[in-house]
Amino acid sequence: ELDNRAPAVGQRSAVLTLLGDPRRPDGVKRNGRFEEVGWDEAIGIVADRLTQLTSRYGPDCIAGLASAKCTNEENYLFQKWMRGGMGTNHVDHCARL
Repeated sequence: ELDNRAPAVGQRSAVLTLLGDPRRPDGVKRNGRFEEVGWDEAIGIVADRLTQLTSRYGPDCIAGLASAKCTNEENYLFQKWMRGGMGTNHVDHCARL
């Protein structure tokens, strides 16, 4: 479960937290042990966890941080996905940090 008291984290760290542990980027924690998984399974796990979080706390429990290294079109698609797909208006850009 994500901790609201923690400072904002980067996208990679947030995804790794959803997978099980932010200190171990190459696996998923199951039954107290880390197991390597492929991309398809990892994406499925993240999707399931995001669904659980939004079902329990509502869509505004998720936020997105866009990147200055992406094109305008990529950032536009990201905010459309966050607003339309995830159902949250909590989208920001790293230039504001």
